[in-house]
Amino acid sequence: MPLAAGFSYGLGMMLTRHWCANENPITLAIGIFLSIGIAGVVMLGVVTLWPGEEFVSVPWVEPSGRLLVPSER
Repeated sequence: MPLAAGFSYGLGMMLTRHWCANENPITLAIGIFLSIGIAGVVMLGVVTLWPGEEFVSVPWVEPSGRLLVPSER
């Protein structure tokens, strides 16, 4: 798995350099953040419409007060 991740990362860097050499770095940064945000919203919609039992597929649960207020020790 780590070898495939390294290969994918390297390939992504080479393709970005080849295809986006003339792009403004701010444009690339905004594009990647928008892509991540859109993917997050889509996945939140998917797990809300079709919830599962696993940690990754459980819909949003509002944090309780116990989590938000630090306990005194």
